[in-house]
Amino acid sequence: MGNTTTETVIYNVAYALCLQYDPLKETAPGAVVPIKLFLCDGAGNNLSSNQIDLRAVGIALEDGTVIANPPNDAGKANTDPNLFRFRNADNSYIYNFDSDGIPAGFHGFQFIIDGEPSIVYRTGFTIRDG
Repeated sequence: MGNTTTETVIYNVAYALCLQYDPLKETAPGAVVPIKLFLCDGAGNNLSSNQIDLRAVGIALEDGTVIANPPNDAGKANTDPNLFRFRNADNSYIYNFDSDGIPAGFHGFQFIIDGEPSIVYRTGFTIRDG
């Protein structure tokens, strides 16, 4: 018959992002941009928890060039300048940042989950032209 073999494979299971905003909706230059989301499993179930911290790490152009590392926190909207705020009312996360100085176009918003720094999650936002 031939030889058989058994192999063990370890998968690194990451979260899916369930966005609670439209990343293609244009925001005025210099305005505050709210990034609202849930952490979800593959079936779309909300796995967000006040025990899981999300940390903003950068904003990138479409070509991947990082232009803000980390993003500019919008005033005192976030308790820690780089942490998303957890909203108990709907078990979601929100991060408000100042888009001042970010050029028009679609950009990537990058963040990590504390405790899993090797995985950089990305979502997006759009700044309208002047």
